[in-house]
Amino acid sequence: MIYFHKGEDIFIDSGKYTYDSKNPKKAYIVSPSAHTTIHKVYDSYELENSVIDSERLKINFVHENNKYIHIGAVNNLYKKLIIYRDIMYLKM
Repeated sequence: MIYFHKGEDIFIDSGKYTYDSKNPKKAYIVSPSAHTTIHKVYDSYELENSVIDSERLKINFVHENNKYIHIGAVNNLYKKLIIYRDIMYLKM
């Protein structure tokens, strides 16, 4: 995940391996249990297609004013579970 705004890196999680890497450790490193703070234990998902999954894994909104930036995202890739995330970037 990368959040880049107005020429500034805000949040970067590039991971150790690229997504096309053939390294055997890559499968674990890009898995939800190793890569995400919130996930369904003993379950996983795979991205099927970037066009299809863009409706199930996406940023819902970005609200910005002179005090903060608020980002809302959703992960609806698990069966019977939807994970919502909010990021608040406070401007000082």
